[in-house]
Amino acid sequence: MIDLKFGKLAAERQISRVFLLFFSLVAYAFLYVYVKEKIPEIRAGFLLTAGIPFAFSLFLIFTGRQEILPMGAILIFLGFCYFFVAPFQMIPDEPAHFFRAFEVSMGKFIPRVLSDGHSSGDILPLGIRACYDKSAVIDWNNIGEVGFSGTALYSPFSYIPQSVGIFIARHFTNRVATIYYAGRLFNFLCALSLSVWALRTIPFGRKILFVIMLIPMTMQEMISLAPDAQVNALSFALVAFILHLAYEKESVDSRDIAIIGAMLSVIALSKIVYVVLFLLVYLVPNKKLKDRRGVYLLKIAVPLVVIALNLVWLSISSHFLVAFSHDGSDAKEQVKYVLRFPKRYVATLIRTFFARLDFYVLSCFGGSLGLLNIGTNIVVRLGFFALLLFESARCDESSGNLRKSDVAFFLLVFLGVYVLIMSSLYVQWTAVRSKLIEGVQGRYFIPILPCLFFPAAYLNFFARKAAGNGKPARERASYTFILVIFCNFVALADVCAFYPELSGNPYVASRFDKNRNVMNVELKNVKKFKKMKLAIWSEKDGQDDIRWFSVENPDGLAEVEYTVDMSQFSDAGNYLVHLWKFHSDDTPDKYLASTNANF
Repeated sequence: MIDLKFGKLAAERQISRVFLLFFSLVAYAFLYVYVKEKIPEIRAGFLLTAGIPFAFSLFLIFTGRQEILPMGAILIFLGFCYFFVAPFQMIPDEPAHFFRAFEVSMGKFIPRVLSDGHSSGDILPLGIRACYDKSAVIDWNNIGEVGFSGTALYSPFSYIPQSVGIFIARHFTNRVATIYYAGRLFNFLCALSLSVWALRTIPFGRKILFVIMLIPMTMQEMISLAPDAQVNALSFALVAFILHLAYEKESVDSRDIAIIGAMLSVIALSKIVYVVLFLLVYLVPNKKLKDRRGVYLLKIAVPLVVIALNLVWLSISSHFLVAFSHDGSDAKEQVKYVLRFPKRYVATLIRTFFARLDFYVLSCFGGSLGLLNIGTNIVVRLGFFALLLFESARCDESSGNLRKSDVAFFLLVFLGVYVLIMSSLYVQWTAVRSKLIEGVQGRYFIPILPCLFFPAAYLNFFARKAAGNGKPARERASYTFILVIFCNFVALADVCAFYPELSGNPYVASRFDKNRNVMNVELKNVKKFKKMKLAIWSEKDGQDDIRWFSVENPDGLAEVEYTVDMSQFSDAGNYLVHLWKFHSDDTPDKYLASTNANF
């Protein structure tokens, strides 16, 4: 009887492995087809790189390794893929973060108002302003005012890892690009370490947290110089550690309280809107704290200290805060309006949520990367959104006795941070009395995604308990591993395709001369194309004035320049330029690239 049962389990395991292997091959085949079309010039190296995590994950799964090992391996491997792929100009506001981190690395923690009176920054080597120039170097004798108003208000705690990397690098080299990447590397390694630690620490819901960490937008932020890398990672670590204290550890000591206080302080000092995360400390039962002193320290002193530190920094930063206005925004008038008409403001919050929900999902789940200008295949955002829903719906791993009150705290944190994010952008970025809040991006919600999806784990536990099922369901996330690898490499292919210097795809750029009589068109990565044509027309009235211009490249040059006489066109405004490959018999073959220029 035992042999029959064992044989049945072995057979089921073999069938499961065959299905998983088949699923992986299908996913890899789809990736092959997609990459062949998107980035044909580098498809071999790209597919070889993509094959490594596919094969390694299957090996770890088939050899029965603990789930945390393939999770950590996938996170580390994909993190380094994003790190080496993402070019300088990909991450939003990264130069300003570089300037602020460089300032901190020099021991200058508090910026100043610059001589123009309307921007903030500091006296730094002027060479760092050429951070996009790979040949730029720092001349320490050439210093002056470097402005970074957008990041001056960030506390120096936001830039600890970046500034350490920059500090070390600038003692070995004066190349700006190397120093820039050193800051990125240390920020990435710190966020990566925190994320892996969170996966090891969390008692349940590990797969939910894993999927959130692997969202392409989360990965993009992780490899950047932005404080968002640490905010996201610390938020994940905070949730994991508090759940560990609440449901696994027998008692909470002063060291645990100090760790929570440090994480909350850095998160809130980096982005004050996430200060509401302090409510999570109330998930820890009082009985786990040794005495009243412990309760006081964790649930009263820690929140008060975190809030006090933010007030101190706000007081300091007010000395170099400069006036800011964007499209009719006025902070003082907006605050007055909110206080005078709170019901109207609540209606604005609700209206904005439903009006912008599709954009929030798009920009949160990786549908739009870079400066929100790199569109990814719809499978990326739909895939991750579906994965989160799926893993949340089936998460039933807790063997402890979960408390219903904890669900309220999770949802309260999510709602509180949502309101603070919206309110900060309503005051700083939105026109007075506007009915919709502008400037909010989906990536701002990544730190609180666990608070939105973890309640599902509680609901599953309560449902199992009500049904009288004693054992939690511990299912391996084998298919989830393959899907997150697949979706991320689709996103990476789209990133490579966007940047011609990465993909080797044809590229066209156009600009007018000073008198706007001539359009200069520059073609790059066209050495394989002997005969091409440019289609040029004005945006006004469609293609009624379209003209075709032949471009010959008999010598197979990688870069070709072409000049267009604009006297053939009469309309002003925006002109569209499309590059096509043509056969020798003057028949069109395929579209290559496009751009536009304002006449």
